[in-house]
Amino acid sequence: MEGACQRGWTLVELLSATIVITIMAALGLHHLPPLVEQQRRAVLAEELAQSLRSARLEAVMRNQRVALVPLEGGWSNGWQVVVPRASEHLVLREALGIASTRVIPTRNVQEQVAFDYLGRPALENNGALAGSFHFCDNRNPERHRRVIIARTGRIRISTEPPATALCDRPIS
Repeated sequence: MEGACQRGWTLVELLSATIVITIMAALGLHHLPPLVEQQRRAVLAEELAQSLRSARLEAVMRNQRVALVPLEGGWSNGWQVVVPRASEHLVLREALGIASTRVIPTRNVQEQVAFDYLGRPALENNGALAGSFHFCDNRNPERHRRVIIARTGRIRISTEPPATALCDRPIS
């Protein structure tokens, strides 16, 4: 047995490795909540963009006006894709917001975003509409996202800071 070589780690080596891993994990954990919040904002922006695209497609397919309206309490609480009717709206899709994420629309899309039968965004009086929704990051304004609706109906998501900082304003 003199020539037998033992392999493995000593108890001191195992404890040292465990301590190093624990310290590294503890240092990294405080970065996790901002990353989770950033991902939530990105998912919510993508969901709103998808709902807008869906409403536009439904308007063209149905050959009639389809709108996106906020849930009670504003866009931060969620929205519905509806077919406006005289008596009651026909709900096609509903999405819930995330409580910790502020969604601030520009003035012209605060009440609703409607698409006409050609898929163009339109106001109540059938005027042209363009607007955007801001998904605010209170800790780091450079990280917020925008869903932008062009007059042609194109919907895109931007991470560039806007010319007007809507996220600095109080919620109305």
